[in-house]
Parts: sequence; C-alpha cells; structure tokens
Amino acid sequence: MFRIKIWDHCRYVREKADPYPEMLRHLQICAEAGIDTTIVYLPEVISLSRYCQAAAKAGIQVEARIFPAWQNPAPVLRTLPEAKWQEMQTRYGITLRGACLNHPENQAAFLKEVNTLCQQFSADMSAISLDFIRNDNAVLLLEYPCECAACRELRKHYFGKEVLSANEAAEPAVLYKELELRCRMVRNLVEGVKKITDGHGLALTMAARANYLNEPDIKVAPVWGLGPAVIEGQDWVDWVERDLIDAVYPMNYHTEEALFTRLLRDHYRLMSLKIDKLFSGVGVSSSMGELSFAALEKHLMLVRELGIPGAVLFNKSNLYSQEQLQVIRRMTS
Repeated sequence: MFRIKIWDHCRYVREKADPYPEMLRHLQICAEAGIDTTIVYLPEVISLSRYCQAAAKAGIQVEARIFPAWQNPAPVLRTLPEAKWQEMQTRYGITLRGACLNHPENQAAFLKEVNTLCQQFSADMSAISLDFIRNDNAVLLLEYPCECAACRELRKHYFGKEVLSANEAAEPAVLYKELELRCRMVRNLVEGVKKITDGHGLALTMAARANYLNEPDIKVAPVWGLGPAVIEGQDWVDWVERDLIDAVYPMNYHTEEALFTRLLRDHYRLMSLKIDKLFSGVGVSSSMGELSFAALEKHLMLVRELGIPGAVLFNKSNLYSQEQLQVIRRMTS
C-alpha cells in the first residue's frame, strides 16, 4: 500500500482558544483522502494534547516535529568575528546564526526536552520527527566555520590551533577532519534521541536535505542552498544504515520534473538496501514553487512506480483543495 504523510503547522486554525474543532475537521478531511500520518510542527501546534485527540478521532498517527534549538531559551549560536558577519551579509545578503550542534550545552538541552516530551505524550504519538538536525547552510559553512568555544576546542585538539586560515582549512586532510567532526557531533545527538525514543516505544524519523553529496543545488534567495547534507553534519544515509532513523523524508521539493526525478532516483539508489525507510518529500507548495494538480500526480506516480513505500507532502498553507485531495485519494487507493 502506498502511504502519504503530511507536514502540518496548524495554519488553518483561526480560533486559537479552542482549536480542537478546526483540527478535527482538517484531519478528518485528510484521513478521508487516505493520508495516514501527520507530522505536526510543535512550535505552532497551539495545543499538542488537543491535536493528538483530534488525530486519534480521525484515525491518523501523529509524529511530533522538533528541531535542536526547540524549547531552548538561550542556545549557543554559531560564533564569528563581527567583520566576518558583515562580510557574509555583503557577499550573500544573509546572516545565518543558528545553534551550533558541536556545542555540548545545545545537545544536553535538546535531549532533556525530547525526554520530557516523550514522557508526557508517548502514548499519543507514533514518532519523534527531527527537523533541521544539522548545522547552518553548507553555502556558508565552508567559508565561515563556527568559532564558538566548543569548535575552537575541537580544532585546537586536532589541528593545534583554534582558528584556521582559508588555505589551512582547504587542505584535503584538514577538510576531511572538519567534516568528520561535524557529522560525528550531530550523529551523537541523533544517537541520544534514538535512545530516548526507543525507551518510550516511539519511532524516530527525520526531514533530510535533498542534496546528500553532489546533486544540483540552488544558491540564491529564498532557498539558500539544499546542502550538501554532509557538509552540514547531516549524514542521513549513514544514520539510516546504522538503524538510528526509522524513516527518512528527503525534502525533494523541486517543481521541475527533471530535477525532481534526478534526486528521487539518487535517493532510491542510496536507500536501495533500506528502501522501506524512504518516504520522498514532495513540495505541493514551498519556497521552490507550486505544483499543478497534474504535476502533483506525476510526482507521486514517480515515487510509487519506483517501489518507494510513500511520500510526505509539504504545503505552506496546510490546506488541500478538492482537486489535490482527489489526487491523493487516487494514489492511496
């Protein structure tokens, strides 16, 4: 059976004081179309308890979607000298100061929140779903590596100095070790979350960068690059092979059929031994554009014809038209 899951931000809820009726109505409509799982974004869910009640009533499973800085009031952010921040802004038109996942305080804070969430809601959910389980954008990480205290300490241990020059950082062995450290630190965090979810009988899923190693990328606004995931510390193929992740959702939101197909086939190749864990992301409406009804059906057909067990739909509005629901119903019938 071909399965379809959806991302949900509850953006359709207008009555914030009493969200249950609107949640239930939305989830029942989705269930009638054959959608069996909703991946709800906790910072916008309004009331997780009421959402879980609505999902149970509609017969839909709930995955709680969280990210490493979630519920952390003071995460340790990527650190750079002010001159480098200004240079980044001038060159790329953006300044990215996300949480550094090399830092042990960030990891400890996240694991604590994951454990609390599982203690409170494990009976109501099927999985914890990791979002943004990586460091900031690869377009910027190679040229502007973090200089927080934890990163400085790691470099001093392995390279003998806390900050490397551009030439030093470009040395193949140094570059390898920098990336290996970044991937290892994030994997340590995933291992910690997996231990918690296993202890509570929950699966662990994740949203994955579509560009794993060397696929076509986008380096202009508003996308700012799609990876490569490994540069950001998100070696999701390795995590799946280690059985740290129970289902992976590569965010293949390309609206151009040729690009979508190219990445889809690469993900199929990468997951050939773990194909039951692969659910392809499909961007109904995202920063990369919108799919027509015909294109949505074509993309889902491409996923299904490869023998991939399902897809995860991303839709900015969270609302699906009757035409889109009919496409979903045909795919899941």
